Amino acid sequence: MYIGRREIGPGKPVYVIFEVASTHANDWDAAAAYVGQAASVGADAVKFQLFEADKLILPLTPGLKGTYDYFKTAETPREWFPKLKTLCDEKGIDLLCTPFDTSAAEFLDGVGVPAVKIASGELTNLQLLEAVARFGKPIIMSTGMATMEEVRAAMKTLRDGGAKDIVPLQCVSVYPTSFEDANVRAMEAMGKEFGVLSGYSDNGSRGALVPLLAVAMGASVIEKHVTSKKERGNLDDVFSMSVAEFGEMVKKIRAIEKRADTQNVLAELKKEYGEDFDKAQGDGIKRPAPHGTLVEHPGVKDPFVMREADERQWARRGVYLKEPARKGTIVTEDMLLLLRPDIGISALRYGEVVGKAAGEDLPARAPLVLQSNGIFAYHDEII
Repeated sequence: MYIGRREIGPGKPVYVIFEVASTHANDWDAAAAYVGQAASVGADAVKFQLFEADKLILPLTPGLKGTYDYFKTAETPREWFPKLKTLCDEKGIDLLCTPFDTSAAEFLDGVGVPAVKIASGELTNLQLLEAVARFGKPIIMSTGMATMEEVRAAMKTLRDGGAKDIVPLQCVSVYPTSFEDANVRAMEAMGKEFGVLSGYSDNGSRGALVPLLAVAMGASVIEKHVTSKKERGNLDDVFSMSVAEFGEMVKKIRAIEKRADTQNVLAELKKEYGEDFDKAQGDGIKRPAPHGTLVEHPGVKDPFVMREADERQWARRGVYLKEPARKGTIVTEDMLLLLRPDIGISALRYGEVVGKAAGEDLPARAPLVLQSNGIFAYHDEII
């Protein structure tokens, strides 16, 4: 399997992704500098994100309004990407970007990114999966919050749509990720389940243990968040590696991938990291991580425990109406939006909504409920 000009797989170097996400803070000079930094520390790709807050999240509660406001400030301008692609070509590094809707995916395909990266929260967005499957490019898919059954459904959607090269990444959608939740063995389980290469997307576990363990256990792709301004203290900065730390991690990855004595490598990692090594391996069962992490830093007003079981609701999409609909109206595709949070009707049930009648007058951009006799408003309290 190739990503751009790089062959990946058994016996090949690990494909290492330098994940910028939104740590550029809407500063073009910072974004451009990341390209050079990623190349200088030996990454194979530098990755950004492309979303519009208005197409991503519905601010239904004060907490969601805060999240919406953050995403609004974290949008990456589209006009950057052709310039980023040119810079990456000059530096000999791949440009990757996570699209959060089909319009973004089609735009990035036109820019010429060599692969598609699917975020964990979009794993149930079957419309996006169907769209990117048609591109004929490799697809790297994070699987945070997911059960194996949900990964299976996403893989089927991609394969049915024509995608051939798919790399699922074990990922935990908790920031930062504890070693107890890392479950690197779930990466192995997905590789065996689907007969594909697999890897790990590490959302801020401490140090380099999790990526190194994943490489020792056969990862073909590693993704790790990076910031050049850790002291700034923004949400992304807090759980990201510094550029220097990322460079040290890459050196260790390159050393491990050259060795054939896997058991000795694992023994050395266990000796270095002790009980954290045992915790990070996990049990190999692909499911939402059970433990969670206490989120406590200056950017958070009230400390709380972040768990994947909760994040499934807030980081995935539900089905909403663009405009109000009168009772009896037959719902069509062009009437629908997929937005976070996943309250009421999950994005997975999008196809069941189309063709159904409104069972009562329905509001726009508010949660809905699908019943046997039609679509109704969601009346439970949203906390």
